[in-house]
Amino acid sequence: MISRIVDTAHTLAVRHTEGDHPDLDAARRAALRGLEIDETAEVLYRDWMNIEWGAGNTAGIRKAIARLQQVARTYDISLEPVTEQLINLVLAERSAPSRAARG
Repeated sequence: MISRIVDTAHTLAVRHTEGDHPDLDAARRAALRGLEIDETAEVLYRDWMNIEWGAGNTAGIRKAIARLQQVARTYDISLEPVTEQLINLVLAERSAPSRAARG
């Protein structure tokens, strides 16, 4: 059941970031709501980082990374390589990613 909730939250977060008029607030709400259910859902942290990156919200990016790192320490979880790459990318870049880079 939890995995379905995470999958649904991820799907909603992604859908709200697509198109000509993305709704980043709705995307953020979907990702954060999913994290309320499963605070270890790494895919939702990636969604959250991408949302904040797309919004140009450096503080939001740092908050998402800090929370993910705290959860990883608490549960002794190693981050997936794709997550590590995204963290490095969003911390190194100052501008929002292109649609191709987020894919």
